[in-house]
Amino acid sequence: MKLKKKAVVSVAMCLSLILVGQPVYGETNNNPAKPTTDIVSSQTSEDKQGSIDDKQEAGQDGKVVTDKVINKLNVSRISGKDRYETSVKVSDELQKMSSGLFYHAVVASGDSFPDALTAGTMAAELEIPLLLTKSNKLPDSVNKAMKNYIIQNIYLVGGKNSIVDTMEASIRDTLAIKTKRLAGVDRVDTAFAVYNEINYSKKIIGYGNTAAVYSGKSYTDALAAAPYMYQMNRDQKKYIKPLVPYIKALNYLNIDTIFGGVSSVADTPATKLASRRFSGSNRYKTAIEIAKAYKDVLNRDIDTVILVSADSFPDALSATPLACKKNAAILLTNKNRLNKYTAAYLKEANNIKNVIIVGGQGAVSAEVEKQLGDIER
Repeated sequence: MKLKKKAVVSVAMCLSLILVGQPVYGETNNNPAKPTTDIVSSQTSEDKQGSIDDKQEAGQDGKVVTDKVINKLNVSRISGKDRYETSVKVSDELQKMSSGLFYHAVVASGDSFPDALTAGTMAAELEIPLLLTKSNKLPDSVNKAMKNYIIQNIYLVGGKNSIVDTMEASIRDTLAIKTKRLAGVDRVDTAFAVYNEINYSKKIIGYGNTAAVYSGKSYTDALAAAPYMYQMNRDQKKYIKPLVPYIKALNYLNIDTIFGGVSSVADTPATKLASRRFSGSNRYKTAIEIAKAYKDVLNRDIDTVILVSADSFPDALSATPLACKKNAAILLTNKNRLNKYTAAYLKEANNIKNVIIVGGQGAVSAEVEKQLGDIER
């Protein structure tokens, strides 16, 4: 009985101490001791980096204060020592994303843009690399890549002025690679030859009579248009709608989409019938309008853009297959400073998380890369 009384008294004393506000865990008023149990945060590294979600906390007046968490872009670059090696580096990236080896490739001249623009679309549609070459000699970096990829067949896009016969013969004889040249009397006919081959390779029977057009005098509108057309054609069951330069009357086609303003593709009886024209007051804004159309027109969400030079085409030519594979839009910038219109779009477009620069610092400077990293949304 005595033991029981002591136990009751002890419990009562403890309760009384707690009730009168005495410290626990061995605290004293002057030297509080901390619990030995650590509190483990459930916050992940992704949470700590922040997103576009808002963080809330109570202010001094008791009201809830909302602070927007800074969301920065993930910026990366793909480049080589020249335009030819850049095309190899982009192809290497595509190889990492591919489930198999590359046995086929598309080869086009890196000295001019018309044929290479169409060649990029072909590479994207057939999921094979686009490799750029000199007109009379295969660059060492491309030669090595063909061996590494185990290339057995290549499509040469362009006439003999773009890629000379002797180089084609060298590819066949030295590398033991089969070649097939796709060319026409001009860049328009070459484009149609390429699209015919795409449809044939994809076993698409029958050809439509509608097309999208861009100015044949500049590469920028076509470069931004190509991945958009790729996305649009993904839902096309009958044939791959061609994107061709508008340098002559195409009376045998219905033009339904135009990329570029009237200064690029003039209003004519044929073009006035187009259902849609993508254009801005300059090439940067035109590319932005195309980027917006992924969601507005195609109802496709994108989180990546490919950034290329608006002033130098060589490195930019390699961007199309990468943009198509990553479901990305292509935007333009100046060499030494991020274009202000492109910067404004990236700041407001919270859906865009990643920017991949294609090209060396001679095309898109390190300063542009820094400015991209400084953008806060």
